[in-house]
Amino acid sequence: MLLAVQALGLTSRGSGADNIRNITGSATAGIDRQELYDTRPLCSAMHHYILNHARCTACRASFNIAFDGGGRVPVLEDTNDIGFVACEVHRRKPRARPLFPPAAGRHHRPSRFAFETGVLLKPDECVKVAGAVVRAFAAHGDRTNRQKARLKYVLDRMGREAFVAEVEKEYGQPLRRAAGAEIAPRPMATRGATSACTARSRPGSTISGWCCRSAASPPSRCAGLAEISERFGSATLRLTVCRTC
Repeated sequence: MLLAVQALGLTSRGSGADNIRNITGSATAGIDRQELYDTRPLCSAMHHYILNHARCTACRASFNIAFDGGGRVPVLEDTNDIGFVACEVHRRKPRARPLFPPAAGRHHRPSRFAFETGVLLKPDECVKVAGAVVRAFAAHGDRTNRQKARLKYVLDRMGREAFVAEVEKEYGQPLRRAAGAEIAPRPMATRGATSACTARSRPGSTISGWCCRSAASPPSRCAGLAEISERFGSATLRLTVCRTC
């Protein structure tokens, strides 16, 4: 029974520690025809990385990691401690390829979003680099003060270049710099894209969304959404971040 529950993604591992929050990804990943990359495998891999690496417990529960695949529904990666967004990059080649320029150092204040690191990553490098960032934060962060246990304060104290150097040390090799690369702007995101049916899905799929104005939904509403999904859809419900309505 316990193994069956764990197979659904529900586990008590790490529940006794003040762990990193759940990984954020787009609710329309794999469905949105605009997206450059389906980030669901990255979110899952990062989730299991955190569960299986004890040093991740050095981050407070408000520490955020997000993966944005470039779809119509934004993930707001620049409001996270570590954020990745897919982009098209041209390096003297006619065909663009999706890479991820990570951002780091978000703060709660709207005036302090994450900064671009100037690094480009292939999709299969993202989780390892995010793990290196977490380990560098664990080595230099302050867990004694909950209000200061954020990556932003480490960056303010060490400086961006010095922290990136620490990340490279944890990663074990230099990171690929974006200098000289032609990076296309992120495809247009749509505020409110999840609040109504949309034709922006891949062939054979339809997205229907609702915006919940409250952080908590009563059981009756959740049961109603599940019934609608089972009756008219694929019996799949996904959640996304706020500020898209």
